[in-house]
Amino acid sequence: ISYGGLCFNCQTRFKKADSVQIRIRVTDSPFEVQGRVVWCRKKGKHFEVGITFTGEDEANRVRMVEQICQIEQYRHKVLETEGRILGRQEAALEWIKKHAAGFPDVVRFSFRQR
Repeated sequence: ISYGGLCFNCQTRFKKADSVQIRIRVTDSPFEVQGRVVWCRKKGKHFEVGITFTGEDEANRVRMVEQICQIEQYRHKVLETEGRILGRQEAALEWIKKHAAGFPDVVRFSFRQR
């Protein structure tokens, strides 16, 4: 995930400029975002696909989802390493306190379509 797009692996070959809908399973409900294929490369038995988000709001929403994923990983790591069971809100508060300063500002780096 970057400020204006993302790269993912899949078994489908896409054409440049194809419209795609990405679904990311986060917590209980999937997150969906629209994008456009910028490149697609064969990589072994699969393809690496680069997409750009189709609007500023999409890029900001994906950065928020990335933070949620980071918080969920933190929650699992704390359980594994410290044996503490954290609720989602408690994990978010701890993660924000420890790591949010190093996480890129969502709004400042928003994507602008040309």
